[in-house]
Amino acid sequence: MQNTQDRVKIFALGGLDEVGNNLYVVDVNDRMFILDAGMKHPGEELLGVDAVIPDFTYLIENKAVKAGFIYRMASKYYEQAIESEVTLADIDEKDHVLCIGGGICPFSAILIHQMTGAFVTVIDNNIKCLPKAKKLVKRLGLAEKIRVLYQEGDSSTIDFSQYTVVHLALQVSPMEQVMLAVEKNMQPGTKLLIRRPKKQLSSIYSSLTEKLLSFCPYACHKGRNMGSTVLYIKPETKALVKEYGLVA
Repeated sequence: MQNTQDRVKIFALGGLDEVGNNLYVVDVNDRMFILDAGMKHPGEELLGVDAVIPDFTYLIENKAVKAGFIYRMASKYYEQAIESEVTLADIDEKDHVLCIGGGICPFSAILIHQMTGAFVTVIDNNIKCLPKAKKLVKRLGLAEKIRVLYQEGDSSTIDFSQYTVVHLALQVSPMEQVMLAVEKNMQPGTKLLIRRPKKQLSSIYSSLTEKLLSFCPYACHKGRNMGSTVLYIKPETKALVKEYGLVA
């Protein structure tokens, strides 16, 4: 007898509105099957890149939430970057860190806490990510130290007075809008960490924070997509837009 309770979802992680780069997935009760996975040739804006492949992050994170071994392997990708960011912002157990952009598997938030002891709040604007993210945090025994919330990164309802460090993930979009809203509302002295892509990928990410590289300290990374993280500390009297001529 057929089980009428099966939940089937069919979706694409690549190949829509583009030629090539196909990645079609069938999800049956949280078991995922890839029907097609392709690649495409890069355009002129991606100099030095031989081929563009689909983004498998969603699939890897879904597996990492369920399997401890896969989580440990996947988290290795972030460790060097987090170590550099912790040193750059001098994060310790007295800090309260806000991570904007956590996804299904909030690796950065988890590693920041594990390396520093800081309390971490992670927010994401995809409500479907929250149950799995909370499940992972609970499985790791960190539910008392890491809080997962549904919220927009540029929301005016965020109480920035409780945070000493704000961390913007690479995938935050629109980066300009979120970054300027955060800078406007956070308290003087608050540290803002902004991840930037590798140079050859900068054309597909926000260009606003490239201007920050000219006057802010930053840490370079060896990751696949991450090029560096910029540290901006809000001054007592000067606003980011007015002082450095940045346009929202």
